[in-house]
Order: sequence, then C-alpha cells, then structure tokens
Amino acid sequence: VNYVLDYSYQSITLQFVFIFYIFYVSQNYERLREIVMVFFIMGMVTTFISMFTPAAGAFHYYKPDAAITDNLSPYAGRYFQAHFLALYNGQMHGMVFGNSTGLIAFPSFHTQAAVLYIWATRRTIFFWPAVLLNLSMIVSTITFGGHYVADLLAGVVVAAASAYAYGLWAGRYRLSLRHLRITEVADQTGLKQAPVIAWIKAQIARRRKVASAQV
Repeated sequence: VNYVLDYSYQSITLQFVFIFYIFYVSQNYERLREIVMVFFIMGMVTTFISMFTPAAGAFHYYKPDAAITDNLSPYAGRYFQAHFLALYNGQMHGMVFGNSTGLIAFPSFHTQAAVLYIWATRRTIFFWPAVLLNLSMIVSTITFGGHYVADLLAGVVVAAASAYAYGLWAGRYRLSLRHLRITEVADQTGLKQAPVIAWIKAQIARRRKVASAQV
C-alpha cells in the first residue's frame, strides 16, 4: 500500500504529460485546450488562495508517534517542511530550481489534478484506469502530502469551479434567467459599466445572435 500511494502521489506530472500526448496524437484539440486551460486556472486560483493560508502540514502539527509512520518514507508528509519553516523563520533567502519543493497546503493541488485527470478522460478507454489511479493519488495526499482533509475538500471545490469557469468561457453553458435578472438590476442601480455586467450582457447578446441565425 505504501508503494502504491507513493507512486500515485509522484504520478501527477507524468499523468499530465501522458494525457496531453494522447489527445494531441488523436487530434482532439478541444479536449486538449480544455485540460491546459483548466490546469492553468486551477494553478492561478490555488496560488492566490495559498498566499493567505500557509500551513506546515498535518504531520508537523500533530507530530504522530514514529510507530504510526514507521512504514512510510521519513520524508512522507514532511518533504517540504525544511523549506517552508526556513522561509517562515526568515532563514531562507533564495531557492535553487532543481532543489525546490511545493509549499502549498490549502487547497491541495494534487487533489485538483486528480479531479481534472478523471474529468479529462471521460468517455475514453482511459477513464476507469484514471479513476483508480487518481483516487489513489487523492488518498496519498494525506500520507505523502501531509494534507488535512479540509485541503482535499477545498481542492475538489477549486477543480470543479475552474472547470465550470472554463465551460462558461468556452460557451458550453446557457446563461440562466438569473443572469438576465442581474443585468436588469444593474441597469436600475447604475452598475452598467461593471466589467462582470458588461461580460454577461455580451454573452446574452451573442447567444441571441446565434439563436437568431439558427432560426
């Protein structure tokens, strides 16, 4: 179990390369763009959130007895702590690229990647293998990433929100009556120039134009 979780945790980059290659070779460029864009959105959102939620991890906080973790690598759940604590204490003033480690605890980016990889392989022969591997990777974020369960839950939320944001940008979802109501309220309250309102109005106009052309 230890080895399975270890390799699952380390597979985050290899999985991205593999999935990217599969959709590139099969010329499924729409799915390829979807994967890259959602990955980028998740990265930006995670970087922003993590600036306000630094954490040394569950292993550092709870300090479990060695007998509980003796089957794990001595670096499991702790591999980033040397850099994190040195930065926190002001003792680290530079980083060597080849020796850098991930410092983000909340939200868990490994969990986000796992959700993305499962979603990206939907309706393909790789879906069920991706489900098994990435469920294992999510579990491994506790043992090898030193994450709290809250980090995992937040990761799922960020991944889902990022995928939905891309769907809106790509025009996959219809704007609801709620969005129409937002624009009406904006007109009545003087918020006509708000960027979000302008974007919603542009989307509504585009939808109506497409619908008219189809008729």
